[in-house]
Amino acid sequence: VQPGFPEYQTNSWQADLDVNSVQGTQQVPATVTVPAGMQATLGLASGNLGMAWDLGSGAAPLIPTSAGALLSSDGQIVNLDVTDPTLSTWFNFLQGPTWGPVTSLSIPFSLPSAISISAQMIVVSPALLSGVALSQPVRLIVQ
Repeated sequence: VQPGFPEYQTNSWQADLDVNSVQGTQQVPATVTVPAGMQATLGLASGNLGMAWDLGSGAAPLIPTSAGALLSSDGQIVNLDVTDPTLSTWFNFLQGPTWGPVTSLSIPFSLPSAISISAQMIVVSPALLSGVALSQPVRLIVQ
């Protein structure tokens, strides 16, 4: 990978994921640390109303492009470890509800014990060559 080449996917109007509003960059992932039992907020947003969407998560750390992250046909980066045996999706990989009627959701949550979770959102996008838009990846560390 060449210097300055994107290591991590960033959010867009089509797929936006954050925890406690933390944003990553193309070089640094969004990493959020919260105490066990403390409330945090999951933020999800997309302008792709009516499109299927999902949220993938697993225990494995995020993978940067330089370490073998997958690239979509239109250059988006899948920073989740697709070989992680704990990797799962909320809706059986795009088999759940469509996005809407609002463009954003804020979901408060808390986790009672120490855990580390990586997550990334996917939203169907007929406008993109790959057919999907990816959000930034988020690494949540509860300690």
